[in-house]
Amino acid sequence: MAFYGSAASFLEAASTGTAFSDIPQETIERFLASASRKFDSYTGNRGYTSALADYGDDLEMSIYNVARWELLVSVGVNPADPAHAALAKAHDDAISWWKDIAKGWANLGGGVTPRVAAGVISVYSDEDESGGNTTRGW
Repeated sequence: MAFYGSAASFLEAASTGTAFSDIPQETIERFLASASRKFDSYTGNRGYTSALADYGDDLEMSIYNVARWELLVSVGVNPADPAHAALAKAHDDAISWWKDIAKGWANLGGGVTPRVAAGVISVYSDEDESGGNTTRGW
């Protein structure tokens, strides 16, 4: 199962006391893999290669925030409970950041840059009635 970060780092970063002590490592890894695939699905169209080999701790922490919240909800944490608002906000902020990366409004740390497609963009339309050029000049 490929994912960003590690289960050990996730547990260290989670800092939610013993909330994860009874959860098997395989389950944690499954949620990390799920969050990693979600990130890849957001950024794939932007030109980032799937399963980045080099990435910064900003990506790793966002993966942990998404995985942590989704894991806690899966084991019975009430998402509407105000006591968990900070965890829900961290999840939502991570997803929002991924969306910004996908739109080109934010960048990943760690020296990762998207591939840039080279080429010329042209706009064409149906041939006009006079048989003129269909290439537009804008």
